[in-house]
Amino acid sequence: MVFGNLAEADAEILFTLQSQLMTAILRQQLSDLAEGIRPSSRVALKDMRRSDKKDLLSGLGHLREIVDDLRNAVSR
Repeated sequence: MVFGNLAEADAEILFTLQSQLMTAILRQQLSDLAEGIRPSSRVALKDMRRSDKKDLLSGLGHLREIVDDLRNAVSR
């Protein structure tokens, strides 16, 4: 199944990446609140678990590939 120019597998990757990003942001905000820091959308990567950081960076790499593929499809 294709969603516009976006393949279903790519859509799944984007959904997963969004979940990972939101989880990281919310965890950071909870940590900030506990320390009396005003929460924001910034995430301290140095405080993330190695496996979470690896998954997030992998997802961002896939995002770059998806954006490149979409650009190529649109410019045809």
